[in-house]
Amino acid sequence: ARDGGGGGGGDDDDDPYFNTLMRILATRCMTPAQYFCSGELAPQHWHHYGLAAPIYTHFTSPIRRYADVVVHRLLAAALDAAPLPTAYTRSHLNDLCTN
Repeated sequence: ARDGGGGGGGDDDDDPYFNTLMRILATRCMTPAQYFCSGELAPQHWHHYGLAAPIYTHFTSPIRRYADVVVHRLLAAALDAAPLPTAYTRSHLNDLCTN
């Protein structure tokens, strides 16, 4: 049951339906992620609106998605930990991002 008030005593945290509704309402206005090459867009477009971060990249384990594999390889090359794959031209990376 809802406590009907402004905090304290309610069990909303344990209600999966309420939690799902709140997640949907909180994220509905967000646009889906867009992948792009930083060299193709001006820096003012690199921000993450929801995190209020001026520069942002996101990746998970490189076994998850190919986009994450690409980001890991680019990061490794930027840190001089591994060579940049020769297939990774700006044009090729831009094509990957738009698919």
